Amino acid sequence: MKIFTYVLLLFSCLFLTSCFEILEEVTLNENGSGEFEFTANLSQSKTKLKSIMLMEKVNGYKVPSQKEIKNEIDKVCALAKNTKGITGVKKTIDFENFIFSFSCKFDSVETLNKVVKNIRLSKKVNNSNHDNQYSYNQQTKTFQRNFNNSLKAEFSKLKAEDKKVVKDANYIAIYRFKKKVKSVSNSKTKTSPNKKATMLKVKIVDVINKKASIKNTVKLK
Repeated sequence: MKIFTYVLLLFSCLFLTSCFEILEEVTLNENGSGEFEFTANLSQSKTKLKSIMLMEKVNGYKVPSQKEIKNEIDKVCALAKNTKGITGVKKTIDFENFIFSFSCKFDSVETLNKVVKNIRLSKKVNNSNHDNQYSYNQQTKTFQRNFNNSLKAEFSKLKAEDKKVVKDANYIAIYRFKKKVKSVSNSKTKTSPNKKATMLKVKIVDVINKKASIKNTVKLK
């Protein structure tokens, strides 16, 4: 989702650390409702980050305060709470381990897409290609994770030193279903032993450079 780019800028460029994980989790019910969770886990660099948080600037970047980070996450939660069809909005703000997450329940995949769009508009990102990140066809039992990769152009504008912030970073997508998985389109996807969950783990730098993708089509039995 477009928040991918936002989190990347907020947590990596500002903190200048390449050891982090972005975790996207979707639990989908047969009727298209479900639960969503998005986590930025920077715990591998927590010692370094605690030192950076004491500084005003690093390599020309203003280091955000705990209050500023909390305010940004609160804005996302507020947007979600004001979206019809979204319930159970929760957040995790852990400055001890540097783990930040947002989660909610949605009554349809279309509603989840609406939240993504609202976040995009709130950040004044004028790119509608990122609005329909998910789709689900109940008749064909097909779930799709869409991804229109426009990150490479933005990434190429960064200085060589700044590009290092994603060198060791990973993007993990976990999708859970009530029915067993019949097939997946992304070859890097692993299916759980019970066939009711999939996991995709890719290097963020590979996604940016189009050597890998988080795009996927999951067909259920």
